[in-house]
Amino acid sequence: MQSLQSEVIENQAISKKTKDLIDKLLLGKFSFAEVAKIVGVSEQWLQAYVNPK
Repeated sequence: MQSLQSEVIENQAISKKTKDLIDKLLLGKFSFAEVAKIVGVSEQWLQAYVNPK
């Protein structure tokens, strides 16, 4: 499991443009794994990004 510090650094590295793309892809018929692969983030990061929404 990643430390909180690693998550904070990783969150800062993901641009708003990429997050907007993630949001659009998740509205489509893409699986979590596909979205993670398309945008180049880990599935764990994607889950942590989506959970608060």
